[in-house]
Amino acid sequence: MMDVKMFWREPGLSFLRPALKAAPLTAALLGLAACHSEPPEKPAGNWASFNGFYPGMTLDQAKAIGAANCEEKLDPFRSIACDIPADKRTLGEMTSHSSILYFETDKEQRLVKARVFFRGHHYNTVCNALSRRYGEPQYADGYRWHVHGQPESIWSKNSSGSNAMNGMVEFSFHPMAVAHDKNNPEDKGGPMGCLKAPS
Repeated sequence: MMDVKMFWREPGLSFLRPALKAAPLTAALLGLAACHSEPPEKPAGNWASFNGFYPGMTLDQAKAIGAANCEEKLDPFRSIACDIPADKRTLGEMTSHSSILYFETDKEQRLVKARVFFRGHHYNTVCNALSRRYGEPQYADGYRWHVHGQPESIWSKNSSGSNAMNGMVEFSFHPMAVAHDKNNPEDKGGPMGCLKAPS
């Protein structure tokens, strides 16, 4: 077996010596850079995203991931309304029977409201499925999720009067409300958490 010292004296391997001497320094510098690198910034509205759709995204961004059948409507307000495709309507084991995205009609065309309907599912069942994705809500005229200082919010309730078996989720974008603490749902909220759905 060739001695290690003799191995490095071989003429054909002399070119490796400078690189090997510099290797520890290179590794140290790479490690230092990794320690000080900033984590990637999360996209706006990321915490309130529903299968890729999030309050504040643009119409073009939504179309790129499947928003379809877009048309201008006047009810419930003037907007460009689009459908969420069926494969992006799931929440846990449930699938929404209909979901509508509402975009502003100005040049920015931001998603200001998204409504997702779960016919035949108690709104407490919907809330519990939402809490596994977004954390515990506050109970205030239904269930509400809000991050203080952020322009997105989520609201879950029954969608048709007293019929608790038609759960609805509304994702909203309201940048003007962020500056006013009086508009913060956290200030109006009741106890935290979802109630248990009747069996």
